[in-house]
Amino acid sequence: MKRGYRIVCIILVLMVLLSISFLCYACSSSEEDTKYYIYVKNYVYDEDTNTVTAVLGFTTESDKEISSEAVFDSSSTQDNVFYYKQTTYISFSTSIFYLKVDEIFIDDIKYHNDVLYNNTKFRVDYVTSLKSIKSDGKVTRSGKYYIHSYDATNGNMNITLTRRYANQASWYGVLIGCSVAGLTIGLVIALCVKKKKDKVREQENA
Repeated sequence: MKRGYRIVCIILVLMVLLSISFLCYACSSSEEDTKYYIYVKNYVYDEDTNTVTAVLGFTTESDKEISSEAVFDSSSTQDNVFYYKQTTYISFSTSIFYLKVDEIFIDDIKYHNDVLYNNTKFRVDYVTSLKSIKSDGKVTRSGKYYIHSYDATNGNMNITLTRRYANQASWYGVLIGCSVAGLTIGLVIALCVKKKKDKVREQENA
């Protein structure tokens, strides 16, 4: 019985230490500041409207031929005990693309699959693998990715993204509490059983 008691105690200690290590990692992790740029990543064609659209996407590479810097500003607030709400504001200018429209929509781009597309437009796509991200853009799914699309106007643009995510500290605290409570109950039951067996043994030896 003593050996079993020691094993249970060791398991309890290991679970608590493991939970604390996860908790410390969750609290200490942070994202580094990264510079983002928008650039022409591809083109899409609409035969019904005879329109070719230059799709602007986000990248961390600054060596694109035509690009504009995008500023990301994120902040988080506590939604409740177990969740946070993150809001990300993305601001950028599309003026450079409109100024160089002739360089972007060259004849080889307009003439596609034996069709000449006379109408041109720009669109901004924010692509993420997180379903939890919400926005006021048009959201479509492509495989495991979610695409938030916006019609690009000439000038400054602002995009707002929101995401609800778990408060890891609270969840790990619950994990620690449940682990301690569960094993404590197990110990109490084991001690009660041992006490009852000892009492029966004493009565048999009397």
